[in-house]
Amino acid sequence: MAEIIRNDSVVVDDWQVLRPSAEAPLALDALPDGRIVVPFAFWLEHAAELAGRGDVGVWLAGNEEPAPLAPWLPDLKLVAVDFPKFTDGRGYSIAFLLRSR
Repeated sequence: MAEIIRNDSVVVDDWQVLRPSAEAPLALDALPDGRIVVPFAFWLEHAAELAGRGDVGVWLAGNEEPAPLAPWLPDLKLVAVDFPKFTDGRGYSIAFLLRSR
């Protein structure tokens, strides 16, 4: 597993980012156990079921507007922003919007 820095300590990153594909779309009844990060569109479609789970985060693509996520922000354990390229600045814009609104 990957490691991250949290509160000045190196810890295991136990979040699993789920990315659907044409061959393997996400299905609510086939989600893995443990902490997962789902795409924003999937969250919007299944928010009622996922919110009660308590171990679900949401990731936003660089072209997604974060405002519709606002009602769930207090309850989400994690909000991630996808950076398809290191130099793609759209993720910084989304992060700014999340912090400032």
